Amino acid sequence: MLGGGVYGFVSLSKASGALGHATGVIDKLSYKREYWHRKRRTHWEMRISYETERYGKTYISEKCYLPFCSEGDSIGVLYNPDNPYDVRIPGNERCIWFTLLGVGLLCMSGVWLMLRPQRQKERHA
Repeated sequence: MLGGGVYGFVSLSKASGALGHATGVIDKLSYKREYWHRKRRTHWEMRISYETERYGKTYISEKCYLPFCSEGDSIGVLYNPDNPYDVRIPGNERCIWFTLLGVGLLCMSGVWLMLRPQRQKERHA
């Protein structure tokens, strides 16, 4: 998990240097509830508009939901200048990578705490 978090941040930093930056506005938040195998599932979709130099105002739909965002909020968007629909949303990805890093560090510290008392007992014996 720790490696996945580090990989994600490295990938995001490389993309930040290679892709175009824009500020997008959340135009529409919609959700759809459906029952599938006796379980209720909610599918969120955001429609984001952002301005590009080459293509003007562009709209994309993302099938994710940022719980701390609402309609009209501004978010950062990284887009491919040749294909403006190839988009990465850094705020969403950072949440994922921070979670992976945090859980990975927690697991590593747990392993370290479990192995630490055994080493001290081996030294005294």
